[in-house]
Amino acid sequence: MRSLVDIERYGFENSDKVIAVSGYTKGMVESGYGISPDRVSVVHNGLTEINTVPDSQLLLPLKKLGYKIVLYHGRITIQKVP
Repeated sequence: MRSLVDIERYGFENSDKVIAVSGYTKGMVESGYGISPDRVSVVHNGLTEINTVPDSQLLLPLKKLGYKIVLYHGRITIQKVP
């Protein structure tokens, strides 16, 4: 059975381009997996604000109608290998 590192390395080596979320992660991919710096680009996590109306103005009518509202911005992922 291949280890997670082997699977990641296989993916990096067989991709056309690798996207990292930070300069730090880019460095880890390059040094830890031997991936050429010209194949790794950094695209920072984030979003561009599209709607300038405050959230409360958008959600208040739904709340008044009895809707339950749950907002989540993030990710759910396993970060450490046992």
